[in-house]
Amino acid sequence: MLNIRIPSPYELQDTSEFNKHLLGITETNILKYESGFLHSLIDYIKSDDILRHFYIRLICECENVEKVIKIANEIDLLDLEETIHNLLKAKSIEALSYYDSEFHKRLFAITGDVDFFKWWRLQSEGLHKFLDKFWLWIGYGTAQYDELLEVHRKIFDSIKNKNIDSANIAMQKHFAILLFQLLGSIYKN
Repeated sequence: MLNIRIPSPYELQDTSEFNKHLLGITETNILKYESGFLHSLIDYIKSDDILRHFYIRLICECENVEKVIKIANEIDLLDLEETIHNLLKAKSIEALSYYDSEFHKRLFAITGDVDFFKWWRLQSEGLHKFLDKFWLWIGYGTAQYDELLEVHRKIFDSIKNKNIDSANIAMQKHFAILLFQLLGSIYKN
């Protein structure tokens, strides 16, 4: 069982180890990507050993989707569209989990940043203990399930329509749903 407590504001630290993963992302963009979350929640996420990797992924996925919008070609869009189609038509939790992961991997592949995705998975073992069961917690055919599928479709539509603002809002919503389920699962166990 994990015990997670809310740290006091005096305990929050931004270490250089933490910051090095966000190099190259402007402060303006980081604040934009954080805008869908309460500041106190962001501080909590950044200060927690497990959730810190969630924060890094949130910021890097939002930055990456902006890059995808700028460079994606027709082949990339067809590949993403096929992945979204498979995600929406998945008939099992295992298939959902696979296509969800594939969608995010393909976004990083388009920008040539697959190494980040690999690094993140290796560094986030504590987080993966919970994320591996994410779709089980969401449940097949639930309102949260439908909402998350819709968010993936919105991310794709935003990429296809080259709408950075819409893509960022959809990506933030994706991570808000993920965070809600993640915190619920951490406290359940």
